[in-house]
Amino acid sequence: MSALGVTVALLVWAAFLLLVS
Repeated sequence: MSALGVTVALLVWAAFLLLVS
């Protein structure tokens, strides 16, 4: 997995956590 892919995945995960909190 590329660094960009990892960054995008982390941003999506962070956004998900903010939405469900």
